[in-house]
This record gives sequence, structure tokens and C-alpha cells, in this order.
Amino acid sequence: MQRKPDNPMHLDPGRLKQKVTEARGDAGYTICHSTLPYAGSPVPPAVCRGFADRYRTWQL
Repeated sequence: MQRKPDNPMHLDPGRLKQKVTEARGDAGYTICHSTLPYAGSPVPPAVCRGFADRYRTWQL
């Protein structure tokens, strides 16, 4: 399976579109891949800056 080099979360094809659709719907945002709780980050989860720069949702 070929992945894009700008795919830091190593998402399968179509998964990014699905996540954006979900985030623009009920969720209202998506968490930054660098602050995912299971990734061992000492920083609390944060909103993805790339998502916040591109989209406006009811929570942003």
C-alpha cells in the first residue's frame, strides 16, 4: 500500500477524508497527531492546527 510522504499518522487511503468529514460534523475538531493520548505525549491533547487553519466548525 502506497502512502503519501505528508501522512504523519500513516492513515490508510480514504481515512483522512473520513476523519475530516467526521470532524466537520458532530465532532467539531480533530486532535493533533503529536498530542494523541496513546502516543505517549506529555502534552495534553490539542486541536490540530492544520485542521483549524483549513476548516470552520461549530466548536472552532
